Amino acid sequence: MNAENIGRRLKSERLRLGLSQTTLAESGDIKRVTLYQYEKGERLPSLGFLLKSTTVGLDLGFVVFGNRHQRAGESIDLTQSELDRILALVDHYARDGKGRALAFEYRRELTQQLCAMVASRIEDSVDWPEIEDIAREFAA
Repeated sequence: MNAENIGRRLKSERLRLGLSQTTLAESGDIKRVTLYQYEKGERLPSLGFLLKSTTVGLDLGFVVFGNRHQRAGESIDLTQSELDRILALVDHYARDGKGRALAFEYRRELTQQLCAMVASRIEDSVDWPEIEDIAREFAA
């Protein structure tokens, strides 16, 4: 992953959405100066920030890979609580046999699958035991 390319696409997304740095930073629970560093390519954005920013319409696939996977302006419909729970599952299960975090691609894949499952729920209930089983199977 190239921090400069991701930073350039992140800024492009922010501008497309008509958001200030402050607004986007707040949506992802980071400081504005951190977002500035992301946009300048000085640091890679955290997965947590990117996922939280989808709530304001950020196209995660475009920022990370340069490909638009969802329509511009469409967001994943998750509550903060659901997102926190998904990130905790990814952190817990996306590890190797020695307890080290798996490569970003595997963590991203698991996160995307879990987010899609939770976002596509019928009605307002989520079967968290099923979601956890999927996370466990993914890591196995």
